[in-house]
Amino acid sequence: MKTSGTCLQRLHRASAVSAGFILSIMMLTFICPTAPRAAGHQVFFHTGFDSDTLDPALTLVRENHSYYSLTERPGFFRLKTQKQSLNGYPQTEPSTENILLAVCPDKDFIVDTFLEFHPTEEYHQAGLVVYQDDDHFIKLVSAINRGLPQPRFFQFYSQNGPDTAYTNAAATLDQVYLRIERVGDTYAGYYSSDGENYILLDAFTNPVETASAGFMGENGSIGTTTPALADYDYLTITIRLAIVDTIQSFTIAWSCTVGKTYRVQRRESLLTQEWTDISPDIVATDTKTFWTDYGDEQSGRPAPGWTGLNEAFYRVVEQ
Repeated sequence: MKTSGTCLQRLHRASAVSAGFILSIMMLTFICPTAPRAAGHQVFFHTGFDSDTLDPALTLVRENHSYYSLTERPGFFRLKTQKQSLNGYPQTEPSTENILLAVCPDKDFIVDTFLEFHPTEEYHQAGLVVYQDDDHFIKLVSAINRGLPQPRFFQFYSQNGPDTAYTNAAATLDQVYLRIERVGDTYAGYYSSDGENYILLDAFTNPVETASAGFMGENGSIGTTTPALADYDYLTITIRLAIVDTIQSFTIAWSCTVGKTYRVQRRESLLTQEWTDISPDIVATDTKTFWTDYGDEQSGRPAPGWTGLNEAFYRVVEQ
């Protein structure tokens, strides 16, 4: 990936060495040319539930039309919890219905949503899930259990066949941002009250295969039969972009006379090297001319910012 060098260097112009012949010397000092720059994240999938029909990329595991809606609260996916459960191995209880899923990329990813949920009866729970099947999944839910000292809590739960792990954190947020992040086989669960500052609940290793991610809600196998309403504002899956190359080009611009011929020269040191022609003859067709140095593999001239090339100096010579 080639990028312009204008934002990663200091550029110094020296006065003409010989008026009419050498127009300028541009001394290009790279501040940090070889340090890789993370390119952030890229949206892999997003839906804001702005239609009364589901995005065709979404699927519902064990769909039950009576217990979800896109119209009762426009702009939200409303899930109505039932006395069902995903927990347990092997799965023998009535399995949770209406697990809404989007396929995840086969790489590290982040799943985000905003949930409005007020659990009131035993084992009401709703939140995010990364799902392979009923015996292999990760979930991050807001829940209630009146048998605990702090009945309202967030739970991050991992099921990998017979192996389970979970962490609870006391919380009473009815409106919450939830996030699950995958790095390799490790999944981390986060929650936030503002969508900016996230609290890590825990991280578990779980080699979930062919994973999808989305929403789930249930009352557990021994919970109430009274539904709770879980309103999801959006589902977003993002991927980490690969580390991009460091700066690998630099564009030189100079004022010139139409019809005259110029050549760009470069050296890596003003003390120990001679100037080297790096451009062909350039005939000016305007009063300002540009030329970009991308390096040259054939001659062995490294591109600006390539490993080991910490600075470069340029000058433009009138022929």
